[in-house]
Amino acid sequence: MFYILDIFYNTKHSLIYQNESDQLKQFYGDFFFTELIESVDRHHKVLVADFNDKPVGAMSVTSNISIDLLRKTHHIGHLK
Repeated sequence: MFYILDIFYNTKHSLIYQNESDQLKQFYGDFFFTELIESVDRHHKVLVADFNDKPVGAMSVTSNISIDLLRKTHHIGHLK
């Protein structure tokens, strides 16, 4: 099951990030996941995947996309 997470997430969702590597915590900081959730608005969403009522993954998505930056860093073909 997938759903959009909002600022009223509960502590089980923070386990997604807490269970990840120390390298992620060193790079993004201890409160990255909380700050990510707090930034949710009409242009920024966090999608969560649940399996057996346990969050197993999350993905941040945005509608603010720089096609020029994507072209510089990725091969995206003729995307307009």
